[in-house]
Amino acid sequence: MAKFTKEFLISTLKRFYEEHGVVPKKSDCLSSEILENSSNYQRYFGSWNNAILEAGLKITKLGRKEVITKFCLYCQSKYETKNEASKYCSRNCSNTHINKKKQRAVSSKICLECGKIHKRNSDFCSRICKSIFEMKNTSIVEMSRYKEQNKYRAIRDKAANFYKRFGKSEYCEHCGYDKHTENCHIKPVKDFSDNDTVWECNRPDNIVFLCRNCHWELDNGFLTIEEIKGK
Repeated sequence: MAKFTKEFLISTLKRFYEEHGVVPKKSDCLSSEILENSSNYQRYFGSWNNAILEAGLKITKLGRKEVITKFCLYCQSKYETKNEASKYCSRNCSNTHINKKKQRAVSSKICLECGKIHKRNSDFCSRICKSIFEMKNTSIVEMSRYKEQNKYRAIRDKAANFYKRFGKSEYCEHCGYDKHTENCHIKPVKDFSDNDTVWECNRPDNIVFLCRNCHWELDNGFLTIEEIKGK
């Protein structure tokens, strides 16, 4: 085994730095003809970093590249990096700043149904207005796509879905039963003309909420709207 002196080993480190312009790394011992085996530096100096310090070279935790002090483009805090192209102190600052720049300025819009000014990414200020607008612009005949007994099923389903979301009563308007209610058309769907809109049929003043029993009684003539409204 070859015997070295500390002075000789230090000279190899300095020579490597002078020729390559960077502080040598332990892995450079495998490829460089200037440096000796890394175990020799550890044996004489206790560790690789101690050898680097004894040679008067600078150690940085970021490796052989020079540490650069920069200011984060988003939060303006000072940070250190070895990447010259770095602009942010953290991934969080990077994502937040980039996302804010991508956000499009939403211009004010006027709801096609109620005329209210809003900033939603839609032609309507709410789903209620959108649903009403669609029903106002669809005729009975256009929505009656089924035949015979099921002819008006789509219109009744539209009413059921609308009032389930936007104002279904919690109790029967006749008997007060509160476990289940159904929307019932005061003027039957079949009594509207084909050119009438779905909204004319499904509008709130043509809807009454009843339990299943009262609904059946109304449909079969055992109960009248006057009795329901007068109660």
